[in-house]
Amino acid sequence: GLVGLTGTGKTVTILHLLNQIKNLSDKFLVRYVNCANKTSNQVLQLILGETTTKSISDETLIKSFLENLDKENKNCFIVLDEIDRGRKLNNLIYVLSRINELYPHFQHKLNLILISNDLNFLDKVDPAIRSSLNLRTIYFEPYTKKMIKDILKDRIELGFKNEKAISNEQIDLIAKKVVEERQGDCRTAIKTLFYSAKRAEEDNREIILDRDIELMFSHAIKDLEKDRVTRLTNIQLFVLYSAIHSEDKQLRGIYNKYLEFAKKVRIESNISDITIFSWLDYLSQQCLIQRQIKLIKGNPPRKEARFIAKIKKEIVEEEVEMRLANIVKQEQK
Repeated sequence: GLVGLTGTGKTVTILHLLNQIKNLSDKFLVRYVNCANKTSNQVLQLILGETTTKSISDETLIKSFLENLDKENKNCFIVLDEIDRGRKLNNLIYVLSRINELYPHFQHKLNLILISNDLNFLDKVDPAIRSSLNLRTIYFEPYTKKMIKDILKDRIELGFKNEKAISNEQIDLIAKKVVEERQGDCRTAIKTLFYSAKRAEEDNREIILDRDIELMFSHAIKDLEKDRVTRLTNIQLFVLYSAIHSEDKQLRGIYNKYLEFAKKVRIESNISDITIFSWLDYLSQQCLIQRQIKLIKGNPPRKEARFIAKIKKEIVEEEVEMRLANIVKQEQK
């Protein structure tokens, strides 16, 4: 399993390795699926390579896939990316992890690779499934300032006509801001570089100015935030919305705001405050929320946690409106 914050290179690393494995196509079949907002049935259809609107059971899809592997006499690598954002995939993970036990006639190897942005993903997996997986976990640490500078220099060498259009000091500035403000998310650095160069080019300038970087850093963050919000599951999005609109920004207030919101729009409300807290922790890992701890004097003293949104509420509200509209459409079908 590959675990790490967004922008730490998990997906790009595994895709690079899969491309190398594809050169051995006579021995291995490779399947990569992004599980975000997908059900087990949708994931299985993508693994099989045959999407359909017909109602086909998970078991039928699994058997078809195994039969194909037997016919081709191949082993298989299945990569499930953003597994933490799938919709009730625990049973699918269990079946894939014990494929040779559940289907004794299948004599080939199925290698399962899971990728998650949630640092606590494995702790949330059912113990029986976790035991079945017997995962070897690789943690992707956030990029350091030096790593980001090296990556930017490589991009400049490959993409700039004039490498002197940006100074070492400006490269250092981008890397410093990304490490300090974006937890080393390298995508922010790359987008900032791209947008800054584009802005200079549009202004017919041969050099990038410091003000380009400052402005385009904010633009890159907004761009990534919008993308990140659209990739949240409904419950993650609605918890973020509740945190933004909670008055006290504390767990109980956010929980009550979620219940109020759920009742108003008639969505699932049968979840505990512990569940809400776990999603707040996830949103914090994704740089969408900042958890602030305050020590309250007393005997004994106590800690008070507040969850402050680090994203513009307009982006969240716009996405919420779109999701609710989609829910209404699905109910009307």
